Amino acid sequence: MDVVDSRPWPEAARTPADFVGLLRRMRDRSGLSMRLIERRAAALGHSLPPSTLATMLGRDSLPRERLITALLRACGEDQAAVARWIEVRRRLAGGGTVTPPMAGALRQLPMDIEEFTGREAELAELGRLSREGTAVGVTVITGMAGVGKTRLAVRAAHLLVRAGTFDEIQLWADLRLDSPLDPGVVLETFLHTLGLPAEQIPLGLESRAVIFRDRLAGRRALVLLDNVADETQVLPLLPGSTTNHVLVTSRNTLTGLDGARYVDLDVFTPEESVALMARIAGRHRTDADPEAARRIAELCGHLPLAVSLAARRLATRPAWSLPAFANRLADNRLARLGSSHRSVSGVFALSYQALPSAAQRMFRLLGSHMADDIDVRAAAALAGVAALEADQMLERLLDEHLLIQATPGRYRMHDLVRLFARSKASESADALVRLLEHYQAGAEQATKLLHPTESRRLPASPSPGTCPIATVADATTWLEAEHRNLLGLAARAPDLPKQALPPLICAVTVLYRPLTNLGLSSTHIRLTEFALAAARRIPDRRAEAMLLEDLGTIHSQHGGLSEAIEHNTAALAIWCELGDRTGEAGCLTGLGIAYYQQGRFAEAAETLKAALVPSRESGYAIGEASVLNYLGLVCQGMADFEEAIRWHSKSMDRYEKAGSRHGWAFAVANTGWAYQRSGRPAEAIPCHERSLAVFATVSDRYNEAEQHWGLGQAFHALGDGKAAREQWDRAITMLRDASLIEPAEAAALLGQAVPDTPEIVRLNS
Repeated sequence: MDVVDSRPWPEAARTPADFVGLLRRMRDRSGLSMRLIERRAAALGHSLPPSTLATMLGRDSLPRERLITALLRACGEDQAAVARWIEVRRRLAGGGTVTPPMAGALRQLPMDIEEFTGREAELAELGRLSREGTAVGVTVITGMAGVGKTRLAVRAAHLLVRAGTFDEIQLWADLRLDSPLDPGVVLETFLHTLGLPAEQIPLGLESRAVIFRDRLAGRRALVLLDNVADETQVLPLLPGSTTNHVLVTSRNTLTGLDGARYVDLDVFTPEESVALMARIAGRHRTDADPEAARRIAELCGHLPLAVSLAARRLATRPAWSLPAFANRLADNRLARLGSSHRSVSGVFALSYQALPSAAQRMFRLLGSHMADDIDVRAAAALAGVAALEADQMLERLLDEHLLIQATPGRYRMHDLVRLFARSKASESADALVRLLEHYQAGAEQATKLLHPTESRRLPASPSPGTCPIATVADATTWLEAEHRNLLGLAARAPDLPKQALPPLICAVTVLYRPLTNLGLSSTHIRLTEFALAAARRIPDRRAEAMLLEDLGTIHSQHGGLSEAIEHNTAALAIWCELGDRTGEAGCLTGLGIAYYQQGRFAEAAETLKAALVPSRESGYAIGEASVLNYLGLVCQGMADFEEAIRWHSKSMDRYEKAGSRHGWAFAVANTGWAYQRSGRPAEAIPCHERSLAVFATVSDRYNEAEQHWGLGQAFHALGDGKAAREQWDRAITMLRDASLIEPAEAAALLGQAVPDTPEIVRLNS
């Protein structure tokens, strides 16, 4: 509906002859031959032979609707424009005439669709916003490409009109994100529609805007501005009366519109996705295999455009089963989520093309190398730019809805956007190496803060990357946020370039103790296994031995005793081959712990005493203190509690001299267990309390929970049931929240009057 291109309006037809004459003008305006019209119509699924076209344009009677549709679509008109022509044809066929109340059509809303699904909360919010305020209302619907902004705006507009709120005038314009339309052109169209003769429309933008506001003053008018690129397009098109309302859709946030209210549209819920699929493809198909329907919706990322395209493909392929289609979709999602005139890649491309080159490069890098999410400093390392510059680029991508910000300062991508970004990627391995060096630097700094005596796993030369972490709290927060990203990158280790593997392996190795404290055993095991495979690929025998030893310890802590013995034995062989006495001591200690957990106390004591030799010869004071501590536990297993307390006391002293508060707390905690098992619960309580205070400072979740459990046991032995229950419940909740026990086990323990000791506590105390 653009005055500049002199498009004929169907509303100008008073009679069937007028209507056909306007169709002839549409064909002439297209410049297409009848043969070319036939071919273009056929490509869009319509039939319009030249002889039929000549007949329909040579008569004064109304053509059939399907022929009108075929002609207009071949001439490049969209579905909304076709709907206007069909509406006028039906009114003329009913014997009436179409006389615009002014120079143009005042009810321009695009056709609403029957398959519109969900969005009840957003529709209610749009309705509320249209009724509020003492000034002209401007509501901006934002969201990523394909999320359904236009569909929502059109549905909301029709509901407002039917409610009588803005039933007098409805103006609509597509501001064309791909080639932004000048607001002056839109105003010229609107003013002509509102009855202003062409010769009276001024040339200046501001003059047109003033007349536009005057024409809508006091009128119940709704203006729908679709696909807005930026604020400069919108500002001249805003009316000035409280009886007017403006709905705007944009992929950009448009923060420069004073007084505007915003509705940020998210993707569908799983239920909404399946409901839309059912409406298009048929409920009988989705009901027959709801699991496959949910999988298709998930592969579409619950993006409404993707879901509707997938459903339309299903609707035209009745022989396809939903599981078969899901498998096809999984094979190449972006390529299969499209039609002849619209695709998911196509709508993403519009947003991508609107970016400056630096932001485009950041987008490609994130698509290639971001794992779960990313913060500003990691993005800066990835792109090799300053943090401020990275922040500006990330915010631009967020404004374009190419990124999502789930929590302040952290960014992620929708799955389909990530696939699109990867399709554009062409960067070298240097960016990935910078990112991994950043994570390595963070790992080193976090470990130094959380476990300053954990020097054995720190590299001789610090990472060239930077990752400022200043406090213990910062280190814990960083680790909780980044361990998933490390896991995502480590999972790709078989396909990563070799130069990217050393910083990845180093980051995983350095973080052994902090990751153990998080208590996420399955994540820690997978991460270590990925790093182990990477070390073998390089190959790096020292890293291989260290990671095998770590795997042994992790398995031991969580009951995988055969795996613990296997991994420690393999690591011990490598350490012996390399002549690394500290490594030998670590593996012998690990084997002794596993034997103790199996109840093989004599073998455990013999192996642990053997570990003392290389610990002392290599000056591995922390290792020596650990051996002493576990010798105490072995004595507890043999019910020699006085001897156990002596070993724990020696361990405390050695840890203290080595400067390890965390290790000292281990020995103190185990002293508490020795007191409990020897029938002295009152003496156990201060041991558990002192060690609990230390474990809490480094977020050692398992050992915090263990001390609460020990306190519960001690209070119970002393007859204080209320205090015991409080401590047990804390312990159970912490173990559950750290995924150290299953929710069902936690629920059962919480329901027991005197809960059974969890297996993980029995193994490690």
